[in-house]
Amino acid sequence: MKNRLTPLRLLLTGIALFVGGFIYVARFAGIPYQDPTPAMEAQWRFYTNVGDSLMLAGLALAAASILSWLLKRF
Repeated sequence: MKNRLTPLRLLLTGIALFVGGFIYVARFAGIPYQDPTPAMEAQWRFYTNVGDSLMLAGLALAAASILSWLLKRF
């Protein structure tokens, strides 16, 4: 039974990473400044890159879990 739940757990973890990355971007990066200083621009880019990386990892994990589930079915 544990083996059948692994793709579901991976899928839920991927979705959680994606949502966490989205919340991170919304909370810390937010809307870019209209006329930022170089330091503000660097900070915004850092927060955006971290959030985008989390969302990309979540999408990759979710896609891998769906692919794993499909390969086990056939």
